[in-house]
Amino acid sequence: MKQVWISAVSMISFVLLSIMIIKNETDKFDNTLIEFIYSNRTPFITSIMNYLTEIGNPIVVIMTVGCLGTLLLYKKMWTELTVLAVTIILNLGLLVPITKYLISRNRPTGYRLISESGFSFPSGHAVYITTLVLVLIWLVSNYLPKFYVLTLVIGISLIILVSFSRIYLGVHYPTDVVAGVLLALTSVSIIKKVFTYVKI
Repeated sequence: MKQVWISAVSMISFVLLSIMIIKNETDKFDNTLIEFIYSNRTPFITSIMNYLTEIGNPIVVIMTVGCLGTLLLYKKMWTELTVLAVTIILNLGLLVPITKYLISRNRPTGYRLISESGFSFPSGHAVYITTLVLVLIWLVSNYLPKFYVLTLVIGISLIILVSFSRIYLGVHYPTDVVAGVLLALTSVSIIKKVFTYVKI
């Protein structure tokens, strides 16, 4: 029941946020926040953000998933392997590119510290890192419960830091990364629920 509520709330929140983006109802909030962040940039923080943003890079995420998937395959953990594979493929290959195309939100201009192409909403980096972290937390809670709290703290910290780096570096609006987290939370919750009851 908990998974159902999580997926329902996150999905509804994502849809509502998407509608607000289409209607430009978040512009004032987004612009006010990014201007504050941009005005407080420093070379030291920028160097850290450049590093953190790479953690959510699709290539880095895919390599990490490959290593984790190999371990799950070796342990013959078929359900866990399926959840990992389906969530990553669904988000990277379908949900993120389709949503970006449908919403077609342009990225912030004039303040970019790195080069990025494509549309802005939702943040792919936020989706990818959140997806990976949620699956890891799920695995640890089931098989290494004594490390659950540590994994939870580190995982949430990574989601926040990687997401913030995308705003700081000028390639996403705050609502882009919020939407990315919500999209990942929705997809992972639903897929976990489905495959928990399917014998593989």
